[in-house]
Amino acid sequence: RLAEKMHVLLEARLRDALGTDMVDTVAFGYSGTGQSNQLSWYDRYGADIDADLVVLLFYANDFTDNSALLQGVTAGWDPWRPPRLFHEPDESGATFTRVGIDPDGMSHMLGHPDRESRQQAIMERYPETRAMFGDWLLPDVDPDCMFWADELPPVFSRALASTEHVLRLFRERTESSDAALLLVLADGVAAAGEHCFTPTRPGDTLNQLRRITEIAERVGIPVLDLYPAFAERGDWGDTKFAHDGHWNALGHRRAAEEIADYLLEHRELLTAAPDP
Repeated sequence: RLAEKMHVLLEARLRDALGTDMVDTVAFGYSGTGQSNQLSWYDRYGADIDADLVVLLFYANDFTDNSALLQGVTAGWDPWRPPRLFHEPDESGATFTRVGIDPDGMSHMLGHPDRESRQQAIMERYPETRAMFGDWLLPDVDPDCMFWADELPPVFSRALASTEHVLRLFRERTESSDAALLLVLADGVAAAGEHCFTPTRPGDTLNQLRRITEIAERVGIPVLDLYPAFAERGDWGDTKFAHDGHWNALGHRRAAEEIADYLLEHRELLTAAPDP
């Protein structure tokens, strides 16, 4: 229920701790989006909301969600005519192209029922992508699982670069509007990779955590990792719905408590920068 959701609980906790009703939270979310897609929301609504603090929630599949190519595989979109915003690097990884929302994108769907055939369709439609996919061919390894692997084929390194680029764009946007920025890592960033490894694809449950933490450090965004707090409180299943990995009401409450505690320890994030 709405009253049990994280941002509502966070608002109440901060109001109570700060002794003021001058705290408001606004939440944006949509299934299957990463930070690259979510930038459109900030560009559209950021000026109206005029936030003092922007909190980005990073989930276990967000590297995949930030890649036009990988989303083409998982969602069946034409990667260069997508219905959502993406930012794709060139071969050097130094220059990025804004792959804008195609209003006619849904009519260019790949039209294949499974991810393996979608990957093949992308490579046939755009032969240059064969080198980007490299030696990763479905159904070898699930795309989300690759970010816990030790070695990454080019398409996954590109997803890391796209994520870093869009986080820089978020930092630039928030700095220009005198807002603070915080990156919160959901517990699955560390925990969800346990089922991913095979003898041919070795990995480490900390690989994805290291990768996003290093990106945030380079960009200059503070990071709150929810994994330690969730792990210390007991059974993982208590915080999830029975048949998927999304937070239930308890998960939302624990996340709200941890974010509130972090913000109360870092109160500089709660106060907008003064006008110049």
